[in-house]
Amino acid sequence: MIMRGAAGDRGWLRLVILAAAAGVIAVLAVVVARPHAGSPAPAEASDGGSASGQAAEPVSFGFACDATAGDHCARLLADFGRRAELSAAQRSAAEPVADKATQVFVDSAAAGAESARRALSDAGFDAVARVARTDDLAAAGSVLAAVATGPACVVLLQDTAGIRGYIAGRLPDDGCLAA
Repeated sequence: MIMRGAAGDRGWLRLVILAAAAGVIAVLAVVVARPHAGSPAPAEASDGGSASGQAAEPVSFGFACDATAGDHCARLLADFGRRAELSAAQRSAAEPVADKATQVFVDSAAAGAESARRALSDAGFDAVARVARTDDLAAAGSVLAAVATGPACVVLLQDTAGIRGYIAGRLPDDGCLAA
């Protein structure tokens, strides 16, 4: 049975939008998993650094973006493209920090960016937090925070989709959030 009228058209439109969003997320996950073009991935040294002249397996990770929030997916992908690559050892070393920082963020972000920053700092983290701007990796108006840990950053955000966190490399200025 073919539905006619506004209600039927909206149903098909929703289905098309959901399918497109799923395709965008799948493409973004594949693109992020690939190493940067022209630069072979450095091999891990025993200290988590890199040993020159040897290639390592690229480290892949997934992320979620809100395809209905304007250019959120493009901004998130651009942010990850600017960050330093992390080795598997560096990413693993950041995981316990990410777990603890995420719990502190979950407990404090609902009260706002300043509350999240204070709670993360009180828990001993080198953290920054603010309300996301239109050019940030998070949807504008959401709570955005980052915790520095060695060469890595734990990036946390709270928006209408919930709370998400990512372990990523540092930005070119050695920070975790764009100035």
